[in-house]
Amino acid sequence: MGNDYVIEKVRWFNNLAFTDNYMNQQCRFFENYVRFLQQHGFTTRTILGPNDKPIMNRK
Repeated sequence: MGNDYVIEKVRWFNNLAFTDNYMNQQCRFFENYVRFLQQHGFTTRTILGPNDKPIMNRK
């Protein structure tokens, strides 16, 4: 793989006027998405560790 690039960030949704429930759903989706990519070798580094949860300011 070449250079790293961002395909999605939870923080992108932070400034929009979504409900807390919607944001919680998006965080869970993002976590599942990242874990899938990691487990199948589609990431060049560990983004979320085994006990990590996505937060709005994670890079």
